Amino acid sequence: MADLATLQTRLAEAETAEHSLLTGTRVAVVARDGRRIEYTPGSLPQLQAYIADLRSQIAALTGTPSTDWRLNRRAGRPVFGR
Repeated sequence: MADLATLQTRLAEAETAEHSLLTGTRVAVVARDGRRIEYTPGSLPQLQAYIADLRSQIAALTGTPSTDWRLNRRAGRPVFGR
């Protein structure tokens, strides 16, 4: 696992790429593991998965819960009337 500063830099780059795709840029480029990866609007789910992974790695290093609601969901049914 990379150090915290590296993970934070990667997360910032990935979030910038996600923003570019969501606002209409056709291609966003991110450096990952020494390679250039180009994301297109069709590969947005892969980029979002990468962002979620980076957030969980940062959370593990800092000992804080992830801010990604998709990672914090708990299975189960709602309880009413308590």
